[in-house]
Amino acid sequence: MSYSNLGQFYMKPGTMDKSMDYLHKSLKQANAVNDPLGIVYANIMFAEAYQLLEKPQLAQKHAEDALNLARSVEDKRLTSEAAKELSSIYRIQNKPKPALEMFELYISLRDSLQSEENQREVLRHEYQYQYEKEALTDSLEFAKREAVLEERTEKQRIGLAAAGGGLFLVIALAFAIYTGKKKSDELLLNILPEETAKELKEKGHADAKLIENVTVIFTD
Repeated sequence: MSYSNLGQFYMKPGTMDKSMDYLHKSLKQANAVNDPLGIVYANIMFAEAYQLLEKPQLAQKHAEDALNLARSVEDKRLTSEAAKELSSIYRIQNKPKPALEMFELYISLRDSLQSEENQREVLRHEYQYQYEKEALTDSLEFAKREAVLEERTEKQRIGLAAAGGGLFLVIALAFAIYTGKKKSDELLLNILPEETAKELKEKGHADAKLIENVTVIFTD
């Protein structure tokens, strides 16, 4: 792939010899490791190069080899690229019928790939939504448990202190409860807007609201 990319990089007037050298290395290497996709890609690059060198017959041969191999390994993306290249070559050779056939094949595969990508994107969004929802639920449960545990512990301490008659200690522990509650509140506010957090604490749930326009950012 690196050889093919370098071949494409040097595919311009003045450096075509260098381009062809890299493309030959690419094709040789892909054949050596029996990499069909690498062979297809190298042949597509050769087809482009020979078009620039105004050698349509050689360009056509490489493009057809690329198309046949891409079809045999059922790679839609490279089949699409090879078809696009062949359409251009046939058009230059004034062969309108095969040029149109290849162009239609390119368009149909391109649309199919786009549709598949769109479906994958929808699935990615669904999975992300489920993950975010579960993460939020886990965080809320954690915050709730922390708040309950903190309050229970501090109440027990206050009870013990009061039984011992240590007024100063009672005041100190009351302050500790306030601090613990504040910490649990801050934890909740890290997860939710203040209004929603308050509603959750008061009612145990938050009512849905309709907001006409929002901007959403996901950040890690």
